[in-house]
This record gives sequence, C-alpha cells and structure tokens, in this order.
Amino acid sequence: MTDNPYAPPESEEAPQEADVDAGGGGRYHAEQVGADLSIDKTATFPKVCLKCGSKNVTSFQDHLFQYNPPYIFILIVLCTLPGLIAMLILRKTAKMVIPLCADCDARWRSAKGLAMVAVVVLIGCLVVPYVMREPQLVLIGFVVGFGVFIGLLLTKVNPAMLRARKIDDSKVTIIGIHPDAARVILKRSR
Repeated sequence: MTDNPYAPPESEEAPQEADVDAGGGGRYHAEQVGADLSIDKTATFPKVCLKCGSKNVTSFQDHLFQYNPPYIFILIVLCTLPGLIAMLILRKTAKMVIPLCADCDARWRSAKGLAMVAVVVLIGCLVVPYVMREPQLVLIGFVVGFGVFIGLLLTKVNPAMLRARKIDDSKVTIIGIHPDAARVILKRSR
C-alpha cells in the first residue's frame, strides 16, 4: 500500500469485466429514429457488421463522426472566414469503433481513399488553370472539379460509410446502419 492519498484504491481481486453478453458490446441506450439509429456516444457496438448485418466481423474501424448545424453552411457561403470559424467552434464529434466484415471493411477503406482522391481532383482543377496561365478556365475547372467531387461522394463514399445525422452532448444519430445490425443493437440496448 502506498502513502499517496490521491492514488486509486488497490485490490487483490481481478478487475470486473464490463457487462458484456456473448455477442460483444457493453451496455448502452439506443433507439430507432426513422431509418436512423440514435445511440450513446460512449457505446461499444456488438460484434455485428454495421454495414451489412453479418456476424462475421473481421475488423474494427476507429471512426470520428462529425456534425455541424445546417445553418453553418449558409454562413460559409455568406461570409467565408467567420463561417469557417463558426464551423470549427460549433462542430460536434463522436469517436466510435465500428465493427465491419471483410467485404465492408474493403469498401470502407476504398471510400476513404476515394474521398481523398475527390479532394485532390477538386484542388487540381482549381490550380491547373493558374499553372497553365489560363485564369479564364478557373470557372470551368471549378465546375468540373466540384462535379467530380460531389459525384464521388454521392456515388462511392456515402454508400460505403456511416455518417452522423446529428450529435448532441450524449448521443449520436447514425445514418447507414444495416437494419439487421440495428435490430441487434436495439435488442442489446438497456
């Protein structure tokens, strides 16, 4: 025993395991909100793939969900710098570990890579006209780059990943969870 009054208490016993059932996942509160699932930010998901509902989970992805109130995007358009500052201040986040099967994990990783490609294409389409000394092509570059960016996000990235519809101080509402996985999560919630 130490003489430090601030040290945690010591025990001879092994630490108690978290309240986990055979399928994995600790205790949490979850509820269905339309097609979306609202769950505690501190929840540990059961071992079921959240994208396809498979019980054959092979990987766990650390994912940072982010949410900004919808009016922030209007502020960015109307006044860019104050809008960006407001976006940084008002952004809510929730870091969660996402269980995925092998196929969904491959799609998840591919979608993350495609998101980076979309950003590079957008920046490239804006920079190339300046490098070529053709500033009149900036608008065309922006339209093409923005089109590719939005196209990749809507057709490849969003379907493969989970997104947050809303985050508050204790809950995150997630878009894109497979109905079978949602049933397992709801069944195991308290």
